[in-house]
Amino acid sequence: MVAHRVGVRDVNEVLAVPGEAGAVTPMAGVKCSGGSCSQLMVTGEGTPAHRTRSSQRTEGGLLVEVIEPRSVRVVWRALNTGTVRPGEWTPDRLDAVATQTLSGLPAYGR
Repeated sequence: MVAHRVGVRDVNEVLAVPGEAGAVTPMAGVKCSGGSCSQLMVTGEGTPAHRTRSSQRTEGGLLVEVIEPRSVRVVWRALNTGTVRPGEWTPDRLDAVATQTLSGLPAYGR
């Protein structure tokens, strides 16, 4: 018996990046482009600046399991994950993902 699951999730990631302040006055700035943002905060005279970078993406996954019917035990499993971008998913691309996911499936009888 073969079971499969397909899932998609939105991922919003924020990472802190330490840096040095170059100004002597408190300030904050945000720059966004291409779906990600960067923020710089300076808290005073020469104190370290705290900078964050954020990104947003959509991740997708395909999980395929081969299950032994009598024991309902998983005998083989494959997981394929990646970033999903609008407009990139054609039938040929989906076939390639499925082929790659199933490439490790052992031959019947082994």
